[in-house]
Amino acid sequence: DHQRFCRGACPLYRRELSDAAALCSSCRSRLPTGYVAHECARHEYILCDFCCGKPDLPDTGTKVVRGPTWSWGDEDGEPYSVGEVVSGVEGGTFQVRWPCGNL
Repeated sequence: DHQRFCRGACPLYRRELSDAAALCSSCRSRLPTGYVAHECARHEYILCDFCCGKPDLPDTGTKVVRGPTWSWGDEDGEPYSVGEVVSGVEGGTFQVRWPCGNL
């Protein structure tokens, strides 16, 4: 495992986000409340798992939003919809129930 740093050379620490308006400092993806991100609070620098280079696949029940590699159109209803993982991970994919009712 390797340590990541913010643009100010401070180490990033994993922390659960409490701000619903948090954005990844690299890809600008909106990160939902409760997401565990890599953060430097001093420089207000946050990275999602994808941009940190260490994607952790979510467990069933995890809240998710579309990320920088999203390629399923408006399946989630609209950008920034918060869905919930409803099935286990298979081959790096999983099912999400979106507020619009889609799986």
